[in-house]
Amino acid sequence: MQEEVRYFMTQESQDAVFGRVAREYADATKKVATLEAELSKKQRMYQRLSSALHRVEFIRFDDEPDVPGIPYSGFVPGDLRFSSEEIEGKRLKLLCSDLRAAKAEQADLAEQKKNLGF
Repeated sequence: MQEEVRYFMTQESQDAVFGRVAREYADATKKVATLEAELSKKQRMYQRLSSALHRVEFIRFDDEPDVPGIPYSGFVPGDLRFSSEEIEGKRLKLLCSDLRAAKAEQADLAEQKKNLGF
């Protein structure tokens, strides 16, 4: 017959675990919010670009000069100027990957909080 082994933590150790989990959960929550804000900003930029594609003569990337011979090319509204770095897909892929990882960590820490009774 196997003897049951129980592990008891001192109050000090419990407080340290609670504090660590609470701190890590708060950090994970901040990270999720930061990444979501950055993705939201990218989403608004992509929406602007998408809606402007039917008037391609007005769109400018980086410091592109005006195109001679195109009517109104001298007037480019600020919301139709884009940075090619901003549109680059590798950053978007990384943001999505980081957000998935941060949300998984946040969920894991939420489960730890629940198991610890807070």
